Amino acid sequence: MRIVRTKRWLSILAFAVPIALLILTSQRGGLTYFSPDSLECHAQSERTIFATGIPFYRSNYTRYDDNPLIAYLVREKFVSPQPEVPGRWQLISHWNESWRGGYADMYRILVRYRKESIEWSENNRACAEIYWSEAFHYLRSNNRKDVNLGHAILSQCRVIDDLDEMRAAIQQLKSAMQ
Repeated sequence: MRIVRTKRWLSILAFAVPIALLILTSQRGGLTYFSPDSLECHAQSERTIFATGIPFYRSNYTRYDDNPLIAYLVREKFVSPQPEVPGRWQLISHWNESWRGGYADMYRILVRYRKESIEWSENNRACAEIYWSEAFHYLRSNNRKDVNLGHAILSQCRVIDDLDEMRAAIQQLKSAMQ
């Protein structure tokens, strides 16, 4: 009888100890997605195996709509949501405590530097109209090359404050990527 109890406890420990170690040594992380169609973001948290970045848990998606830049772009009519289009979700960040990184240019523009993006748009309205409308036109495409062009416009043309330079830079990107 004593042997049976000992085996039972050993079985429980053999199961519980690795799970406890997995949880106690796991690292947290998260993913952020953006839909250029609906202009919505959603995020997901994750837990990964220590030092590997391999996820063993991911939460359900949490939608958040409190991005001041997106609200500004819609209010100023630079872009408008297209909720009737099935959403294409683009991964814009994937970070984890073990490798600390994974931010795409879209994340930097739409989230991290949103205040600067609003200020630039207010100070360069004519450029901003072209910049945002061209970028979102291509981001909403079903063609992967076009989506890449939209990303390139966002990342490479944001600081241009001359209308002719903006047009030329976008045209140069179009020529280079077609």
